[in-house]
Amino acid sequence: MPAVGGPIIDLNLFGRPMSVAEDSEVTIQLGGDNNDVLMNGDGTGRLIKTLMPWTADGITIKNDHEKEDHEFVQNSANRRTFGAITIGLASGAVLQGDGQIVGEIAASSKNATVAFSLKGTGSLTQQ
Repeated sequence: MPAVGGPIIDLNLFGRPMSVAEDSEVTIQLGGDNNDVLMNGDGTGRLIKTLMPWTADGITIKNDHEKEDHEFVQNSANRRTFGAITIGLASGAVLQGDGQIVGEIAASSKNATVAFSLKGTGSLTQQ
């Protein structure tokens, strides 16, 4: 079976479905260990493990003013808790994790979109 790529076809933020722009290219990191090797003076090495959060960078959603999508994203970012996030991929895979909106939230008046990134605790897991 071939690998299937494409846009995010389903995004649910904190219980609310969002429509992801077809042309947004999202980079996903599942979270978990990030490994590095540091050398010792005698030529041996040490494995250094750092726990990394999961991330989804480059998300762009439709900005429906009647549904107040931009306001919903900003109000969600204002929350002081993590929430349930589900990401459905074009391949049919569904990823789920607890997370929050991070970084700049940018609305485009020309394209009627809102761009942001997500980051979360633990790992994104396939459902």
